[in-house]
Amino acid sequence: MPACSSSIPPPAIRATGDDIRWESDGTLTLPGYLLAQLDFTKDAAPHERAALYQHSLNTLASFPDIVRQLLLRLREDAGRFDPAIVITLLRAASRTEPDELYIMLVNELWRRLDDNREKQATISLMTQLASTWPHITRMGLDRHLLTAIKTATGQN
Repeated sequence: MPACSSSIPPPAIRATGDDIRWESDGTLTLPGYLLAQLDFTKDAAPHERAALYQHSLNTLASFPDIVRQLLLRLREDAGRFDPAIVITLLRAASRTEPDELYIMLVNELWRRLDDNREKQATISLMTQLASTWPHITRMGLDRHLLTAIKTATGQN
């Protein structure tokens, strides 16, 4: 295999820095391996992909750079998953402070929701996050979702 001519390391290496293995809950994990699993199983059944995301997020959710890499991949897959699965994965990703990518995923999910239970689950997730990080309500949330969050929290 030819060497990469670019001096920019691949995303997994940039996200992990100098550490090849990370310890999470007493277990050594290879973040690059988990990301590679997602990259090389794109044709797997949605339930298998969702399980890979869930495992990766459960294992690495406290590492913001890896969560971002996982969310980038999830954005490509979210349309394949039932909205309830996406909400579960977003909840798992919410152990680190949500960024603009997280908000983008929430907005994309919100726009495709028809079911009231799924809308309520999304409102609940975002209400919980806003109680920890109040500034997320100013990060470009869909206006209808923002109104629903304000209504749920008793704000005007």
